[in-house]
Amino acid sequence: MNYDRSGVRDSSYRASKRTMGGVFACCLTALLAITGVAASSIVAVAQDDLIARGVVQPKARNTVAVDLAARVTTIPFRNGENFQKGDILIAFDCRRQKLQHKAALANKSAEEALLKQAKTLKSHNAGGQTAVKVSAAKAESTLAEAEMIALQLEQCEVKAPFSGRIIERLVEPFDLPQPNEPLLKIVDDGILEIELLVPSKWLHWLKAGVAFEFLVEDARASYRSEVTQVAAIVDPISQTIKINAVFLEPPENVLSGMSGTARFTQAEGSDG
Repeated sequence: MNYDRSGVRDSSYRASKRTMGGVFACCLTALLAITGVAASSIVAVAQDDLIARGVVQPKARNTVAVDLAARVTTIPFRNGENFQKGDILIAFDCRRQKLQHKAALANKSAEEALLKQAKTLKSHNAGGQTAVKVSAAKAESTLAEAEMIALQLEQCEVKAPFSGRIIERLVEPFDLPQPNEPLLKIVDDGILEIELLVPSKWLHWLKAGVAFEFLVEDARASYRSEVTQVAAIVDPISQTIKINAVFLEPPENVLSGMSGTARFTQAEGSDG
């Protein structure tokens, strides 16, 4: 009996392809089952290019520091506690600066008296213009010194520039920090903002005022939000641009630093 070897080879090849295809399908199904991802969701993500990641940011974040060498006396708020605008965040022992200011004011008064005397002598032709200029310079110098110490005294109590929360206390009472050393980290979380990175190709329809849904994973909730600002430049490498947005209503259980996913509804007539 004669065999068609080419036919045998073709039949074997087709059988092998069917077997490999079946194995691949089984492996893919098992992989999706293990990862908990449905095939339909993969297709949806691939087709939907109007999704962007974002991070919740505070309206303001500051590090408190003062140009003052003095011992800390009071820090009334602990980490995570709320404060109101105008509350004292930290206070210092400024007795030395107060004495220095008192001495500077006394020197200022003395130099002003000498200046007045020099002017009187000159008016009676008993003194020269040089003496008047020297006295005026000394009076101006003592005034500047007094004002400089007065500026330091204004920093003896640091008041909150806004209502917010303490992120971190970097010093404690009785510490003697160096001038301009960071003392407190504070945040204004009364109004939270959203920072997003989106493809630059969206710029032909993405403007300030465009609304979207922002899903915060940690809060397990979605919030209606709105674009407020589009950055001025595009990153040339990633071809993305930064945008800022706000929640249209104050979100519950959302903190600064939480991340989420923004889902935009494509503008009518746009092509992504």
